[in-house]
Amino acid sequence: AAAKKIYDRLVDLTPEDPQVYMLRGYIYDNEMDYDNALDDYTRAIELGVQDPWLFNARGWVYTNLGDYATAVADHESAIELDPENADYYNNAAYSIAQGDGDLEKAMGYVEQALVLLPGAESKRDTQGYIYYKMGENETALEIFSALLEEGEYTYAYYGRGLVYQALGETENAIGDFQAFLDAHPEVPESDDARQRIEDIGG
Repeated sequence: AAAKKIYDRLVDLTPEDPQVYMLRGYIYDNEMDYDNALDDYTRAIELGVQDPWLFNARGWVYTNLGDYATAVADHESAIELDPENADYYNNAAYSIAQGDGDLEKAMGYVEQALVLLPGAESKRDTQGYIYYKMGENETALEIFSALLEEGEYTYAYYGRGLVYQALGETENAIGDFQAFLDAHPEVPESDDARQRIEDIGG
């Protein structure tokens, strides 16, 4: 809160400085105040910033607000500005899959991310999610289970829970969603995990 007050003051003092909007937007983003984050990121872009980090960050905000097509466009802008960054390909892939877009295109993006950053857990997690969205549940299950067996990538509990739910393995689904919530009680997917537990009957 103290940091945001400083940036509020800086916006008043230097309303044409895009860096101030970027930094305040980042604070809003971390607080999951996505509407205000979107306003500040957009203002920074309007003021002429062509920074791949900024387009990527705004893309995530659009994803969290459910505007997947615009999110993908922002992630693709980030890719154009920095085509060697695996995160930007991964995030474009995830936003496409979230919005039920072209899943083959999404898979192509995540495969490129894994070329740039082989074995990266978050990229494999996205790959598993795309396989789930494609209905290839056994392949998705293998990926999520491997991530959980190899280490502490607890985000994979959410993906594996989705797969177990799709396969009708309700006890396993509830267990994984709860494990995900234990590790990540306040992230964008948390409310969905809670709702799925309730819907399943947990």
